[in-house]
This record gives sequence, C-alpha cells and structure tokens, in this order.
Amino acid sequence: MIKWEYLVLVENVRSLKSLQDLAKDDELYANQLRQGNYAPSLNEYGDQGWELVSASRVGGGRALTEYVFKRPKE
Repeated sequence: MIKWEYLVLVENVRSLKSLQDLAKDDELYANQLRQGNYAPSLNEYGDQGWELVSASRVGGGRALTEYVFKRPKE
C-alpha cells in the first residue's frame, strides 16, 4: 500500500510579511516571493516529487490561498 506525505503552503496575498515568514524555512517559496512568479516554484516542487492536489481560498475574509501537495513516502 502506498503511504503519502503532504506539504501545505498558505499564501496571504495582502501581506508581504506573511509571505516572508512562510519563506524563512522554504527556499523554493522564498524564490517564488522574490520572483513574483508561481510556475517555476511549482515546477521545482514537481521535480522533488510533489504533486499539487489542491489550491483553494481559505481564511474567510482574508485573502489566503492554501496549496496542498503530496508525494509517496520513501
């Protein structure tokens, strides 16, 4: 049986500070923030075996987007 691991990124489009805080521990997300372009970062996650399985607005009135990725555990 395949076991999965998950990665969840949350982007706050109204707060650059929030994006920078999220980027501290994730170089891919930091690169995305600097470039203002999502495709290269998404491609890098794909190169690491992550598959984007969901992207949705969360957080009620705040402009938050949640990205959920998964990949098989090794």
